[in-house]
Amino acid sequence: MKKTLFLLLLAAFLLISAACGKNTVTPPGGDATGGDTTPTPTAQETPDVSPSPTQSPSQDVGTPEPAEEGPLGPVYTDTVTIEGMPETVSYALVKGSYGYTMPVDVDRFEFISAEGKDYFICALNEHVWLSVEYAEAETPEAVLARLPDWPEEAVVSENDITITENEYPAKHVHAVYGTSYDSTVMDVYIIDDGAGGSYIITHCYFLEGAEGWGARLYYMTEDFVIEKA
Repeated sequence: MKKTLFLLLLAAFLLISAACGKNTVTPPGGDATGGDTTPTPTAQETPDVSPSPTQSPSQDVGTPEPAEEGPLGPVYTDTVTIEGMPETVSYALVKGSYGYTMPVDVDRFEFISAEGKDYFICALNEHVWLSVEYAEAETPEAVLARLPDWPEEAVVSENDITITENEYPAKHVHAVYGTSYDSTVMDVYIIDDGAGGSYIITHCYFLEGAEGWGARLYYMTEDFVIEKA
């Protein structure tokens, strides 16, 4: 009798243990084993949800397939400030298609020429990119006047600035498409080439990435140099 009672109690204990084992709860900020899943700085620059509503470098088509890979110079390093911290970044100088040079962050971007523009496309997030185009016979004022209309929800500002250490005169348009962390941000720099034409440099990133991806794009643009005669 005692043996039978013992076996019944043992069976009940095993059933309760099995049921409890199926209700494991993943702890906040970690996996089921209790491991730390704190995002890395790179992960923080790339949201889990794709940015909206920008579609592409031209604002109305997809990211282009490369027609031609651009020529790169030797790799060198420079220290920049990303999200408030110094960071050593590897760059290579690009000889652009339109008589200019600009460095590319070789670990995060690739340079291609397609659809009449040069593109610096992020290898880690397709919604982060920089483009360069050249309007040979248009002043910055004329280019500014023909820019596409921005969405109604966008907050847009325009300023006259000088850009790069060469202090090129330029028009700067800054557009923010919303207030959520993944809202698209666009910066358009329209640079006077000094000969009746304009270079149009466009940045695209997202609001939370302003101090990360936005800064990376700006540091590349900061060393833009007009080389054409």
